[in-house]
Amino acid sequence: MIVNGEPVLTPKYKLRASDCVEISIPPPLPSHLAPEDVPFEILYQDSDLAVINKPPGIVVHPAPGNTQGTLVHGLLKKIRDLSGIGGTVRPGIVHRLDKGTSGVMLVAKNDHSHMFLAEALKKGQIQKEYLCVAHSKEAIDSGVIDAPIARDDINRKKMKVDFQKGRSAYTTFQVVAKKGNLHLLRVWIHTGRTHQIRVHLSHKGIRVIGDRTYGISSMQSMNLKELKNLHLTIERPFLHAFKIGFFHPQTKEWMTFTAPLPEDMLALVNAVFPHALDVIKNK
Repeated sequence: MIVNGEPVLTPKYKLRASDCVEISIPPPLPSHLAPEDVPFEILYQDSDLAVINKPPGIVVHPAPGNTQGTLVHGLLKKIRDLSGIGGTVRPGIVHRLDKGTSGVMLVAKNDHSHMFLAEALKKGQIQKEYLCVAHSKEAIDSGVIDAPIARDDINRKKMKVDFQKGRSAYTTFQVVAKKGNLHLLRVWIHTGRTHQIRVHLSHKGIRVIGDRTYGISSMQSMNLKELKNLHLTIERPFLHAFKIGFFHPQTKEWMTFTAPLPEDMLALVNAVFPHALDVIKNK
């Protein structure tokens, strides 16, 4: 960094209002990732962004233990231009979904769009609605969960509600249909904390089906009386990013997209909550 024509060699330098600052931004490094055929659906695409439907079981970007077959590998195969702000490992990735979560995601195709969408996400200007199947012994209808979330002190892969060290997190939910203690929920997240929906619902005694970390594991799910005779396969949390709404980075037009339920979750919803999806579509 150069200030007033002189290089600054110490990080302790304090800028003044009259300072003239020059910085040199290096060109983005070429990605070392090889494009791969990874299954996902492109719901919409233009020169600025793409809206995609991520299947369950796919990791969004490479990380230790997941160096191949990620969504990013598939994006490099199907989409020619991706923003470089996420670096060589996360090109175009504005936000992410957990491996087991399916549904709609935004992908940026240039740096302007990436910055615009990231800022909108930070300000809560992107609306994200999820559907999930959950179990609750208490009667529930709708609710607000305003509870800060932090990383678990013992298991660093888990998150927890922590009113002392947590970051603010805000979730709202509404029951669409129920059978016994089983509920189909619409959930809206107004912040973007890791595992937010699963942690918040668990905090209220509402446990997502198939979620072995915070909810009811696959094996436990099959012992629920509401599911016992359905012979359905539950191998992941039944949580789906159903709808997203946002202002377009260039046109500023409000756009909304929905992602259809994947086969596993659709089979359960149709079997346990017939006509529930018709109710959601008509709202």
